Amino acid sequence: MKKYLLILCLICNFIVVSAQSPQLKELWKLSKNKKYEELIKKGEQFLQKDSNNVEYQMMVGIALFRLNKIDKSKEHFEKAALHNDPHSSIRARSKVYLALCYFLECDYEKSKEALLDCKKIKSYSSIKEYNEYWFERLGFHDFYNNWYIKETDHFRFYFQDTSDLNYKRFICKCEDAYTKIDTFFNSDVPKKVDYFVWTSTTDARNIIKRASAFAYSSLCLIHGNTNENEGHEIAHVISLNYTKDIKKYKFISEGTAVYFDQTDLDIEQWFEGVLKKYKIKKIDVKDVWEKWEKHPSDYSYHLGGLFVEELIKEYGQEKFLEFFADQSYKNAKKVFGKGLDDFIKEFEESLASKL
Repeated sequence: MKKYLLILCLICNFIVVSAQSPQLKELWKLSKNKKYEELIKKGEQFLQKDSNNVEYQMMVGIALFRLNKIDKSKEHFEKAALHNDPHSSIRARSKVYLALCYFLECDYEKSKEALLDCKKIKSYSSIKEYNEYWFERLGFHDFYNNWYIKETDHFRFYFQDTSDLNYKRFICKCEDAYTKIDTFFNSDVPKKVDYFVWTSTTDARNIIKRASAFAYSSLCLIHGNTNENEGHEIAHVISLNYTKDIKKYKFISEGTAVYFDQTDLDIEQWFEGVLKKYKIKKIDVKDVWEKWEKHPSDYSYHLGGLFVEELIKEYGQEKFLEFFADQSYKNAKKVFGKGLDDFIKEFEESLASKL
C-alpha cells in the first residue's frame, strides 16, 4: 500500500538537479535533511538579493509549511504561483501547496480553485497525479456533490448516505471520543476535523482508491465509515497534533490509536487470538518497534496497543507525553530510564504465558 501520510513528500520528492544553481541545490539539500529553520534563513537571504526568484519563494514556503507556519508559507506559495510559464512545475507545485494551506484555513472554495488551476498547468505527470489525489481526498470530486454536511463542535461531517438514522448516533460517538481523547492529550488541533463517512466501500475504492478508514493528521482529515470504530482515526488526529514535528514510529503511534479507539474491547483477549492465528513463537517488542513492516498488522497493532496501555499505567500520563514527541526506542530509554528494558522483558513474559 502506498504511503501518503507525509504530505509534502508526495509533491516534491523529485527535482531536476542539473538545472539548479548552487543556491537552489543548497536549499533542496536542507529540505531533504529536514533542516527547515536553516532553509528559511538561507532562503530569505537569497530573496533579499533576488526577490522575484519563484523557486526561492517555493522552497521557503515548503519549509514554513513543514513547521506549521501556514500563513507565512501561503504568502510565499502565492508569489511562486505567479510564475507565468505555462509549463511551470514550480507554479503547479505551489498551487497544490496553496490548496492544502487554504484547506487548513477552511477556505474550501479557494482550495478547490487552486487544484483546478493546477490541472490547467502543463507539468510532470507525477504532479498531476498528486493534484488529482488531493482533489479526490479533500472532497472536491463531483461525486461528493450530494453528500450531507453536518458541523458539530469538533467536526465537519460529510455523509454519503443518511437514510440510516444511525448516522446521528455516529456523530454523538465521535464527539464523545474526541472529548475523551483530547482530555488526555490536550492537543492544539488547528481546525475542525473534516470527516468523510462512506457508505459504499465500492465507491470509496473507485474514488479515493481505498475502502478502509485512514487519517491525515496534519490536515485534520479522516475518511471512514460507520461500521468502523470511531476513536482510532480521531486518536491519530489528536495525538499527532499534540506537538510539532513528532518523530513517529508506527509501533507507538498506531498502538496509541488502538489504546484510545474507544471500543472498550478487551485488547488482551483479542491478542490471544492473534497469537494463535499467526502461530507467534516469540514476542519481541523492540523488533516490532523498529521493524514494523515485517510483522502481520493484526499482531503489531494489538501488541502496540497493549504496550502503550502498560507504558501509561507504569510511567503515567506526564512521562508518556514527554516521550510521545520522539517515539524512538532511544528516546524511550532517555525518558523512562534504565528500568525500561526490565519493564519490556516483564511485559513480554506476561504475554508469552499465553503462547
